[in-house]
Amino acid sequence: MLSCGGATSPALVADNDAGTAADGASSLPPPEGDAETPGQDAGNPGQDAGNPGQDAGNSGHDAGQSDASPEGPTCTVIPGNSLAGGCGERAYPFDGTATQCGAGDAGQLPLDRCVALCPPMQSVALASCAILDCVDCAVGPTTILEIDCFYSQICGTGRRPAGLRRCKPRRARGAVAGYLAQMAYLEAASVDAFGRLERELEAHGAPRELLASARRARRDEVRHARVATALAERAGAIVPSPEVPRGPVRALENIAIENAVEGCVHETFGAAVTMVQAATAGDRAVRAAMRTIARDELRHAELSWSIARWLDEKLDDAARSRVRRARDDAGRALVGTMSREPPRELVEELGIPAARHAQAIARELRAAFWS
Repeated sequence: MLSCGGATSPALVADNDAGTAADGASSLPPPEGDAETPGQDAGNPGQDAGNPGQDAGNSGHDAGQSDASPEGPTCTVIPGNSLAGGCGERAYPFDGTATQCGAGDAGQLPLDRCVALCPPMQSVALASCAILDCVDCAVGPTTILEIDCFYSQICGTGRRPAGLRRCKPRRARGAVAGYLAQMAYLEAASVDAFGRLERELEAHGAPRELLASARRARRDEVRHARVATALAERAGAIVPSPEVPRGPVRALENIAIENAVEGCVHETFGAAVTMVQAATAGDRAVRAAMRTIARDELRHAELSWSIARWLDEKLDDAARSRVRRARDDAGRALVGTMSREPPRELVEELGIPAARHAQAIARELRAAFWS
């Protein structure tokens, strides 16, 4: 029986010591307690909030590089004016239009176009790029279009709804404030993600227990978002409300692919990381909050695998193969984003695992569930 495109359900992170695969990576501790303080939910691990390590415009790429798009006109990126975003992100203004840069309907660019347009960063791989309007976590929405280049590092995890605009903590007061602002934004977006999941599962005749679990997960995310926002505001950040289009009920294969990527990969990894945070965060409020969040995220991850098993029975062989491929690709990409060290203050205050530990977690999960 396939699950999330091909593995069995994880009794996973609580029983599987996901942090032991590399030297110096300690076993993941079990979540403890139930404390729910206004420090909750640092549960979107590892955004590099406004501290990308080095300026991408100073890494051997000529400023003002231009490239002819498939349509002929020139698309010119302006590296000298780059802005640090979250999750290994650099945002660049550009001359031209999205069409001239080769963007698809959702703003995503092919990887070869990304390589041509995004300045390289030393020892850090380019993962993807897109042309997006932005939401600044610290000040709210803007209408500025820019090319966002995403470089490998520990990224936020969790169930992100389709159509969510990215949140960039550029002007937050330091890495911790920026990380917490982005995490709060994503937790609020997860409320919509689970709400849509419940509606779509119901429309496709899913069992009552799956609907009830999705409903409970949505309530969890309401609580997570409230507590995460309190943490972000305590750190001096402003958290805008996410804007997520409702959208029609999707086909089962589309739901299965999203569940495989956002649930079986990202939420499973996120559950493991929240357990590390629950044990190691230097901020007492964050540490207490993560003990509850870890428990919830483990349950959300298990829900993703349960949904995957049900969906698997509804799909034909070709669709199951595509779901499995999406899951495997997402797992491989996640392992690749672990190479860059998060800012020191995120490790010390929020318990974000250092790169070596994060790689150990991701590799062990991939070996067990994503390949």
